[in-house]
This record gives sequence, C-alpha cells and structure tokens, in this order.
Amino acid sequence: MAMRDLFKSDEPNEITESIRLIRSNIEFLNPQEESRAVAITSSIPKEGKSFLAENYAMSEAITGKRVIILDCDLRKPGVTKNFSLSEKKENILD
Repeated sequence: MAMRDLFKSDEPNEITESIRLIRSNIEFLNPQEESRAVAITSSIPKEGKSFLAENYAMSEAITGKRVIILDCDLRKPGVTKNFSLSEKKENILD
C-alpha cells in the first residue's frame, strides 16, 4: 500500500490507527497549545522516519490543520520523491 493511499480509504487498518493514536497522544500532551512542532528522527537510515512523518502530517491535515513538513536529510531526502514534487533548488538569500 502506497503512503498516500493509507488515508484515502475510510476503512481503518493497523497503520492508520497507530498513526491516529500517535496524533492523539501528541495532542493530549498539551491540549491548550494550538500549534506545535514535532520532530521525527533516528540515528540510522531505513527506520521509517519519512514514512511516519508523512503519514502523521497527512493525519493532521485530514483534521483540517495546516501542516509543513521539513525534510532535513541532506544526503537522502525522501519527502520530495514520495509526494511527487520536483526538486527545485533555489538560493533563498538572493
């Protein structure tokens, strides 16, 4: 199942329910705070950082929240590829 297909179906599965549980737990940490930053990281590659970050963001977006994903993996960025975005490199200082 592709990452973008997880939340298209109304039928829950283990992965979507786990991600919704993570979202709910993060929301209950500080319910008065309207906006929050969540960092997903690990020390080794291929642990599922991009998968979790992308699906967590989609889970938040489905609830109507505005979401920004920053892929800070300078060696192997995966978010651009997974969302079928072009890699437009610009110098933001110009």
